[in-house]
Formats: sequence, structure tokens, C-alpha cells
Amino acid sequence: MFDSQTIYPDDLSAYHVWIKKTYGLPNKTSLEFRQKKADGSYLWVRIQSSPVFDENGIPYKAVGLISDIDQQKRKLRSLEIKVQLDPLTKVYNKMTIQKLVDDCLENNPLDGHALLFIDIDDFKSINDDLGHTFGDLVLSEISNKLRDLFRSVDIVGRVGGDEFVVFMKGAHDKNLIKDKAVKICTVLRQTLLELKKILPYQEVLVLPFTKSMATLFMSFTIMRKAPFIMQKKWEKTNSIFMMK
Repeated sequence: MFDSQTIYPDDLSAYHVWIKKTYGLPNKTSLEFRQKKADGSYLWVRIQSSPVFDENGIPYKAVGLISDIDQQKRKLRSLEIKVQLDPLTKVYNKMTIQKLVDDCLENNPLDGHALLFIDIDDFKSINDDLGHTFGDLVLSEISNKLRDLFRSVDIVGRVGGDEFVVFMKGAHDKNLIKDKAVKICTVLRQTLLELKKILPYQEVLVLPFTKSMATLFMSFTIMRKAPFIMQKKWEKTNSIFMMK
């Protein structure tokens, strides 16, 4: 069998379970896992094995076959990612955001999180005045900037039209959340300036997010009627930032 140091850490527990099954079951068993290569990278392999029994019916060894399935796995993963992403902006689509947020709330029910709604008001004027191709460019650029602003563990997605959301996992610090919201407004303004188009204002709606609010997640009408403790206008930039 394999040295545990050559197996990808996340696959180790499944590998140990498979070892027990191999010697505990009379029929063939199989497992797909990542094995370390000589250069330190990992390769997906499938191992199929059957136990060999002695005259007393006790397994004393196993024989099997190892197959390289790395390309197959990578193609499958590529398809899975493609289904999860918005085809234009390459951030998560609405359905994937809902699933990822639900999973996070289910697995971390006591953690604090923040949900940011980003809306580009009067975006219709870009499509009307400059065409949908230019409008698509604006959305793509904004998506790239939003991804750069947040951690890889945060969930950035487009829920439709010119509306985006960011789910910040484990966000407890209100000052940090406020800082991110301000940076979003700055990034939107700079992006539009770079693309030679300035919109009247941008909105960032920030809400503490808990499991009890999950059913309201995709109902923007309800979410936007939620009470706010603090509302501040940034007069010079005409950006609006609201935070509970």
C-alpha cells in the first residue's frame, strides 16, 4: 500500500477506510484519490483491489490495479466549475451562491457572516447609449475587481443584471465590513471612469447574515426593506453605503 505522506491530506481518511474494506470484504473495492508525484504535485488515480485469502479464509495480501484518471478528473472538475459560474462575469451564479451560503450556514451556524449587495444604478443607460457589448465589458471588469478585493474563501457572485453579492465568511468586525463596502464603491467608480463612463451613484447594502435569514436571501424586495441603524451618504462620490 501507499505511504500516507504520498497521499493528498484531504484524501487520507477515505484511504484508511478503503484499506479496512479491502481486507474486510471478499469482493473487489476501489478508491479515487490524489497521489503525490516526484515533483511535489498531485495526480488523480483510481485503485482497484481484491483481497487474497489463505486456506483458513484469512486475507493476507491484496492484489490490484492503479489507473491514471487525472485528465478525466480535471475535465469533470472543469465542467462542474463551468456550471457554477455566470457565463459572462465568471463569478458564481445565483443558484451556486445560494447553495454555498446554505452550506456555510449549515456547517458554521454560530459564526458571524456579512452579506453585501452591490447594485449599479442606471446601468441601463450604458446598454442604451453605448451598446450591450460595452455593458458586458463593464460587468466583466467589475467582477474581476470584486474578486481581487476579497479572500478566496469569500463568495462573490452575480445574481442577475447589474446586481452582485458578496458573502464574507466569519466577518465579525464591522469596521472591516464598512471598509470593504467603501472600497467597493471606490472600485466601481474607478472602473467606470477607466471605461469612460460615470454613473450617478452605486449602492452597497451590507447586512449581518445568519441562518434565520437564509430564506430571505434571494428576495431583494424584502431585504431592502430591512431596518438600518446607520445610513451615510458619501457626498463627493454620490455613493451610498448602508450598514446595520
